[in-house]
Amino acid sequence: MKTKALLPGVLVLASLVGPLFMNNYWLHLLISFGILAIVALGFNVLMGYAGQVSLGHAGFYAIGAYGAALLTERLGWSFWPSLVVAACLSGLLAYVVGLPTLRLRDYYLAIATLGFGVAIQVVAAQWSDLTGGAVGLALKTRPSLFGLEIDNNLLFFYLTLGFLLLSYFGVESLARSRPGRAMMALRVDEEAAASV
Repeated sequence: MKTKALLPGVLVLASLVGPLFMNNYWLHLLISFGILAIVALGFNVLMGYAGQVSLGHAGFYAIGAYGAALLTERLGWSFWPSLVVAACLSGLLAYVVGLPTLRLRDYYLAIATLGFGVAIQVVAAQWSDLTGGAVGLALKTRPSLFGLEIDNNLLFFYLTLGFLLLSYFGVESLARSRPGRAMMALRVDEEAAASV
């Protein structure tokens, strides 16, 4: 019983202290892991809680990432407003795409969302003047937090870790809320959930 209570503390301590002893390569891997873990948490809400099969989830991730990068690099916005606007843009597009596709079921929903994801991938690869093509966009602007410029991988890891923890606790709160319970009921039996 004591080890079960001790494990979260050990994980938090390892997450805070461990990166201090890592080189840039391992920090880059941890940053990539943290970002993809946030994407996986969002996918878990859709597929795990609501039981809706979506194969276009990466497309919304790409829209948010490219949106934030383009607002920062091409329009000269600061990091934080561009992050909020890009997240809202991705959410708005998800809502617009979700309205017609969520009326589909099973394989049809998966195929429709797969088509959206492939379309976003093709646009990102082919519109190289805007997106940088297969190479992507190199960001020159660095975010700052409370006057501290996040200009190295260690600080960027801690920023990513903060977003990951915020996302995790947000998803956990959603799971315990009324909409979260409704999504879980939808996963079990869509007709019964609609009747309630």
